[in-house]
Amino acid sequence: MTGKTQGKTRAAEGLPLEPIDADSADRIDVHLKRASYADDVDEANFHVRHARQLLEACKTE
Repeated sequence: MTGKTQGKTRAAEGLPLEPIDADSADRIDVHLKRASYADDVDEANFHVRHARQLLEACKTE
C-alpha cells in the first residue's frame, strides 16, 4: 500500500470523493498510528477523534 489516494470513488451517499492532499493524509496517518500503539483507551480515542476531524475538514473544504 503506497498511502496515496488515486482516482475518485463514491461515498455511501453517492457523492464523489476527491483525493486527499499529501499533508492531510500524513497527518491522518500519524493520528491513526498513534491510536493503534496507544496503551490507554482514552489516548487511542483522542487520536481517532482527531483523525476523524481531519477527514471531516477535508470534506468541507
